[in-house]
Amino acid sequence: MPGGIFLLQGGDSLVEMTEKDYDSEELLQKLLADYPNLLAGDQIDSDSPRRWLLIGREVGVPLEEAGGNAMSLDHLFLDQDGVPTLVEVKRSSDVRIRREVIGQMLDYAANASAYWPADQIQQLFEQRCEAETSYCLFVIYTYGRVEMQFEGLARRAPFDQRSLRLELLQRLNRLRGVSIPETKLDKRPSIALSLLSDEKALGQFLETMEWALQVIQAA
Repeated sequence: MPGGIFLLQGGDSLVEMTEKDYDSEELLQKLLADYPNLLAGDQIDSDSPRRWLLIGREVGVPLEEAGGNAMSLDHLFLDQDGVPTLVEVKRSSDVRIRREVIGQMLDYAANASAYWPADQIQQLFEQRCEAETSYCLFVIYTYGRVEMQFEGLARRAPFDQRSLRLELLQRLNRLRGVSIPETKLDKRPSIALSLLSDEKALGQFLETMEWALQVIQAA
């Protein structure tokens, strides 16, 4: 007997879920952007399941260095190790043969790895944050640095107020080993990720980020 999927509602009511085709590629694209965990990260690495951060949708891919974008990728994600993950959505009713679709993905991967510098990927992420009216407070890099995004915050209310960025900086400087100068209030200063291995320091850092979120929510 084949198994089914059921949704528990109200604590005592089971609703059987039925499979159906999605109406359009756009619908699935949006779901993947909103819920990246729909991608089966555990199938890629069962010991350390992949988790993704959306960098952008409809990302242009050039065919040559410093060239214009000749192709458009549905989704660009980064996993927790900073490895780019390229996602292209295709309907099962797509009449093109699988070889053509696979060839398209190989073209994307080959050109992206050759002509996407790291700073361009970071810029794409910052542009998405601004376009979606979200806030990027910090970025963690796999080479062991935590980069504070004062530069981007300075362009967005309420942290376009220098006094609030200064308070954020002062709160960060209370962490042991952190000393960010005021001259960095419009820059992207970084601190060593290893400083947050101390439980107390990590708690202070998270409290500071919570304070910043409360300021944003109250604006």
